Amino acid sequence: MKKTALFLPLSILSASVLLVGCGGGGGSSVKSAGAAPATLITSNPASFDAVTNEVDYTALGPVATSAVDRGISQTSRTDLTYNSSGDLTKLVVTTPGSTVTWDSTSGDTQTPVPGFSDHIVLSDAANSYDMLVVDTDFDYQAFGVWRTGNGTAAGVIGGLSFGLKTASVPVTGNATFTGQLVGTYINAIGQGNFVKGAVSINSDFAARSLAFSTSGTSTINPSSGATSAISSLDMTGTLTYGAGANAFSGGVSTAGTGLTGTASGAFYGPNAAEIGGVFNVKAASGVEFYSGSFGAKQ
Repeated sequence: MKKTALFLPLSILSASVLLVGCGGGGGSSVKSAGAAPATLITSNPASFDAVTNEVDYTALGPVATSAVDRGISQTSRTDLTYNSSGDLTKLVVTTPGSTVTWDSTSGDTQTPVPGFSDHIVLSDAANSYDMLVVDTDFDYQAFGVWRTGNGTAAGVIGGLSFGLKTASVPVTGNATFTGQLVGTYINAIGQGNFVKGAVSINSDFAARSLAFSTSGTSTINPSSGATSAISSLDMTGTLTYGAGANAFSGGVSTAGTGLTGTASGAFYGPNAAEIGGVFNVKAASGVEFYSGSFGAKQ
């Protein structure tokens, strides 16, 4: 029976859901098990449509031997359960291909990432997964990554973006969004790392076009907090969406590794206050890929 890993340190990522961005500006945050802003506690449990991407992988020990892109889904779901203090106690992500769960009421625990006060690793009592939680001061969205099959020869690595979608995206003007990304990188010889970085998105609402770029990309070890710059994974691309729509997509590529693929997502909050999505880029051949999710705000 496959284990479900809810996040990823190193070595083909021995863990896997990473929940990011449930923090509220000046209010509660997702630190210490995730106190969520009132904007995301729409009910209890609270359910949200989610954008997800998934990659099937096989592995020999800690080394990935194959990776097959499942593609992006706009029909996934995220269910959040809170206690009376507004702290997140359970997270369930359901996609067309898998389900991942973290549940503090079953004895699951949390520890901080050394050197990163806003990064919390949530581990289950059976030690079959970890979840890294990051407070990035978002009011209307969350995003993250996961891996299933921890300790086995096969599984799925995925990313998600969810929140309170903008009902009516502006049709004039421009906006600049800045934020963070989290991801999983499997290099050309099958070694895996958790990745973090910065995101900048310039939106032209009249043209329905988004200039997408990332910078400051680095690997991070949640156990030690150690980071290592990997600027070759910085990405650029142009994303577009249709008239009256709130679902964008477009091609993206890395600066130095030649990986190409797609990013997709949505606007969140009133007047498109925030933006989030998922991405997946890969090499023309072999196992190398980079998959993850992002969130940004005006």
